[in-house]
Amino acid sequence: MLEPLEQEIFGLRLEQGWDDVHRPLRLLYGNRPDFETWINHFIEITAKGYAARPSDLRHLDLQRVHQPDWFQHSDMVGYVAYTERFAQDLPGVSGQNPLFERVRHHLFAPHAAAQTTPSTQ
Repeated sequence: MLEPLEQEIFGLRLEQGWDDVHRPLRLLYGNRPDFETWINHFIEITAKGYAARPSDLRHLDLQRVHQPDWFQHSDMVGYVAYTERFAQDLPGVSGQNPLFERVRHHLFAPHAAAQTTPSTQ
């Protein structure tokens, strides 16, 4: 699945963010009798997603560790919307607004990566 170095990097990143992930999940789902099994499955799915992530994006992830406010920079754009409100599918969205065309790389990068990797479900 992952080379030893990548396994170590994933483990370190999981350890680094564990409290931020585990604490809210325990508050929300900790009363489930199968919580430990559920959280282990969550980690497994996360590891598979990390393994399927292209190496250039994993490298970008590492760069962002040293720049935790990367998403707050003035050249970053964040937007959440229902695709079907703009177009029938995600590629059709970029033609609906000139701003979407300018940020197209960022809009489609996660979607394209998801289409080229097998499902982890």
